[in-house]
Amino acid sequence: MAYQDRGIMKWGGFFLSEHSEQMERLKEQRPWKSEMTETDIQVVLREAMLHQAQVEIQCKLAAYDPDREPDADVVGRIAGFEDGYVILRTENGLIQVALDRIQHVRSKRGAKKWYE
Repeated sequence: MAYQDRGIMKWGGFFLSEHSEQMERLKEQRPWKSEMTETDIQVVLREAMLHQAQVEIQCKLAAYDPDREPDADVVGRIAGFEDGYVILRTENGLIQVALDRIQHVRSKRGAKKWYE
């Protein structure tokens, strides 16, 4: 019977807890997505509303802070538009997002049907 090397698994015990915590924090960091033009945002939102697709919106910060990571993305289906806001139907109810605060929007078309 030959010895089977466990590879990197055998070195797992040598990591310090600080290293493990730092690696976990790096996994949890949300990166800033590229800023989209107002026209591009409108095109994606219109297409998502037409196809009842989910959208994922990253909002700009109220005050510019390069060291702060972005808030969690807002995910939902577009319920409508009203006075410079897009209204999203999320799992937690209806949410209004100001159109001028949108940094990046992505349509998740085909990810999940509206009736599921």
